[in-house]
Amino acid sequence: MQHVSLHYIVDLNKMIASTLRAFARSLGLLQARTLAYRKPHWPNKTNPKGQSCCCGTHKSPATPGCGCGGSQDIVKNHYTNVAVSGLDVKHAQATALKCGYTEEDLKLIPPEACLGLGCGNSVAAAKIQKGEKILDLGCGAGMDLFLAGAKVGPEGKAVGVDFSDEMIRRGREVAAKYGRTNVEFCHSPIDKMTFADQEFDVTISNCVLNLVPDKQKAFSEIYRVLKSKGRFVVSDIVLKKPLPDELRRDMAAIVGCVGRAVEAATYKTSLEKAGFVDVSITDEKKDLMTLYRKPGFGKNVCEGSTCCCGTGTTRVDTKVIDKYDLNEYAMSCIVRAHKPTDFPRGMIAARGHISCCRASCKR
Repeated sequence: MQHVSLHYIVDLNKMIASTLRAFARSLGLLQARTLAYRKPHWPNKTNPKGQSCCCGTHKSPATPGCGCGGSQDIVKNHYTNVAVSGLDVKHAQATALKCGYTEEDLKLIPPEACLGLGCGNSVAAAKIQKGEKILDLGCGAGMDLFLAGAKVGPEGKAVGVDFSDEMIRRGREVAAKYGRTNVEFCHSPIDKMTFADQEFDVTISNCVLNLVPDKQKAFSEIYRVLKSKGRFVVSDIVLKKPLPDELRRDMAAIVGCVGRAVEAATYKTSLEKAGFVDVSITDEKKDLMTLYRKPGFGKNVCEGSTCCCGTGTTRVDTKVIDKYDLNEYAMSCIVRAHKPTDFPRGMIAARGHISCCRASCKR
């Protein structure tokens, strides 16, 4: 009888533990605990041998080639750290002015949303009208989103998507603080959005699409969510000629919006393949050497060691990109196109999606 009771107690403890784990998992506590206690050199799925390089925390992104994950993870970590650390407001606003924003624009943008990111002003180029529904691709903390929200007015809507949880969190906090109820922040990759077909009047973006690995898939998805006659107006980095191999592979160049950029002819062909018409690419004649250094760039603070240390924001080694004049290879452009009135139905994949951008709706 005593043996049966002990066995019963053991089984009961296992059942209770299993239930508690399931409950904790539903709250995301286990994930938080893992992130809090896992050291960079501990073995994990992307670093099975536990190499002593910076792998897997939001404060120290992986070093290229150390087995800690792909370049897209490094890009995500970099911009996540920008969201967490922020940037001096005066410096960020000065950068925004260089990108083409006006003092009047900055008055409409909460200072906490201005992070000094971007290469142009797609909101101005889009000529947004009152009552329109806008989609901001790679919205970050919401600089362009808040500006677009001011343009469309209370009868319109500005929706932003971003792949960084921290950017979304920051943007939502700023929106709540300033009572900006006509803007929404959604966690979503650009190439797999869960919006309904033909939902938006305009898509804007600021120096983001160059970062997307599968641009053709992204353009097709953007086409899907635009209404008939919908406008595609983005600021982006476009190549004048092919990059040298070392620059194309360089993480500072990728994070700095150059390494994954494509040539103008490829950009235009990809948009047309997705179904867009009247594609135009206009060089804004900006000096990329004053724009490419995004917040957090700088020499590795532990230069000479085998880790990729950083302070506050991600430090990306710039010794390769510093050798080149980027103006020789790339240009900051406004890219325009629109969805035709009589678009081929075969290009729209009806998915029956229902838009959801509440804080509880993470995509």
